[in-house]
Amino acid sequence: MSWEVHIEWLGATHLVGRLHAAERGPVVSFEYAVEWLNRPGAFSVDPTALPLQPGAQHSGRAGLRAGSLGANPHRTGCPQKGAR
Repeated sequence: MSWEVHIEWLGATHLVGRLHAAERGPVVSFEYAVEWLNRPGAFSVDPTALPLQPGAQHSGRAGLRAGSLGANPHRTGCPQKGAR
């Protein structure tokens, strides 16, 4: 199973990447979309578990699990309102 991951940012919706999950078990991977990686100002959706880099990042990495994306808004790489 796969899902596209989008973000609402700067007044537009952007494709950030794709989350892939095994049919059975907790194995997941995430891969940033090339267009996101090439976008000026692109940021990691989770700087700890999902560094901003090309290629699939697998659930063997610390912290990457099916709920990683958006599960904890305080850990995401999303710019916070008022952040510089």
